[in-house]
Amino acid sequence: MKYIVIFILLVSNVFAKGFDPIEKSTQVIIPFAPGGNIDINFKYIQRYAAQQKINLIPVYRPGAEGVIGLNKLADACNDGYCLGFTTLSSVAMHRLHEPISSKNIQIITNINDVSMSVVTHNNSKIFSINDLIRDVKNGRVIRAGQGSPGNRIAAEQLFSLINSSTEKILVPYKGGGPSIIDLVGEQIDIVVVPFIVAKPYVDSGRLKLLMLTSHVKFKEYKTDYVFDIFPTWEDYAASLIVVNSNVDKKALVFWNTFFKQYLNENATKEQDLKDLSSTAKFGETKAIEKLIQSVITKL
Repeated sequence: MKYIVIFILLVSNVFAKGFDPIEKSTQVIIPFAPGGNIDINFKYIQRYAAQQKINLIPVYRPGAEGVIGLNKLADACNDGYCLGFTTLSSVAMHRLHEPISSKNIQIITNINDVSMSVVTHNNSKIFSINDLIRDVKNGRVIRAGQGSPGNRIAAEQLFSLINSSTEKILVPYKGGGPSIIDLVGEQIDIVVVPFIVAKPYVDSGRLKLLMLTSHVKFKEYKTDYVFDIFPTWEDYAASLIVVNSNVDKKALVFWNTFFKQYLNENATKEQDLKDLSSTAKFGETKAIEKLIQSVITKL
């Protein structure tokens, strides 16, 4: 109740001074193709915003592992009616390849940390992560789909920890959604992707789950967990809300309050739990910055 009252008072104060996200729709730039982790989580936020009579419109700008979409946000969108929703790894990629443009991107908060998963198609002869390890060490060339910089880092980390000289083929996609579609069609062998993307296919029996990176074990899924097999595994699967660094100050105050309230909602935490994700605490930008710098060293 406290957050709702504060939010209502803030809305009234901001609207009186010009910024009105109820009167005018807000674009949310998503630098990946529809169907991936960011897109799915955006729909949760969009639904919550609609309850506040705020209209969020997705604008998909996939390409260059998220850099194209972030460039669009950095080049304009400073009136408060434009946000970005992306991955921690794509922010790192943007800073690495667009050091000037990336200075115009400001992080508001992490939304959640997702569990990564390794999945394969139903006709695959790989039935467990140990089967995959054995096949790679025996010289089998694995075609692994990756739809974002974070997915690529996870896939490269997996093969590095398997510690084999066998060639690997990382097939790039403009998001986790398209990579899953090709996996169902048996065009590739495995996908390393946020579980939230693979979950509908695993639950319906269309894909086989080989491994999860969650620290918590779920009785609903009888699978291997990465820390039991690879104790040194590192996680970088965070979903970030970002804005133009020159955004209208009143709008920035509004969106900070909006997302702080969203992250404190029980419905948000319950949905993340269903998706095997961990709801973030609002802000904590110092911790996010530390992870971004770590990712940059791996790109």
